[in-house]
Amino acid sequence: MMTSSFTSLVSDNKISLEHDGARYICIHDIPFQFPHQSLPEAERLQHIDMIDFQDRISMVVRAQMKQVGVVLPFKRGRYRMEISITTSRDLQELPLCETMKSIMDGINGEVILNDADIYECNIKYQHHHRLSRHPKGRTDDIIDLVIVDLSTGQSLVNIAGLNTYIVPKKSPILLNHHEDELWNLHYEFYYVDVWDALSRDQFKVPNSNSYNVRMDFCGSIHTKDLDNMARCYLPLLYETKSIREDNIVMLDLYKEVNTSNSDYVKISVN
Repeated sequence: MMTSSFTSLVSDNKISLEHDGARYICIHDIPFQFPHQSLPEAERLQHIDMIDFQDRISMVVRAQMKQVGVVLPFKRGRYRMEISITTSRDLQELPLCETMKSIMDGINGEVILNDADIYECNIKYQHHHRLSRHPKGRTDDIIDLVIVDLSTGQSLVNIAGLNTYIVPKKSPILLNHHEDELWNLHYEFYYVDVWDALSRDQFKVPNSNSYNVRMDFCGSIHTKDLDNMARCYLPLLYETKSIREDNIVMLDLYKEVNTSNSDYVKISVN
């Protein structure tokens, strides 16, 4: 693969950028995760439908583990999650990153002790047409969920065909909005600066009806969550105007063990 490499000023720091002109980007910088949007002590109201969905995910996984005599939560380690959603709803309702985050939150703590232990996560979207004979009031959303122990390759959880109404992650309502909300200008300007540098160097994603996106994070990432890191870098892809929340049909995320003391974020689009 032929790539172009150059140094650019990003949020007042010089960093190295690399790209192939169309489908691959490498940002040679420490990966960061989506910052908190409110003070830790802020009073929040969570969305009831989202909490109900996350509780349903947790309950089904815990029930399966109880049947086979597995004590939860799993010990600290490195895990892979594989999620497949099949639905008649479109991606405007079910953006993959926020759907992934909602499912991760459902298993965090009670199934996997800390979701920073999820080193790989893949989520795929499959659309099907709603059948006219489908029972009124019943959802046709289907979730398949697999959790694998990366140290052994063993499949620990295998939930197939779970029929439940999917609710993506939603930001909580702050009771004292004006005092508790945080503004993260560094994050806001970071991806804009990266995009400006890439576009000046003639980077352009070809138009397509759908995209598969892969992100690899390497460096100071052991305590960071995959979904929160992805939320930082997806806006960079949205700047292309070709890629949108509603046309990403697969999202593949990896935290790489750093063996070369290098920090980077690699993004591939197909």
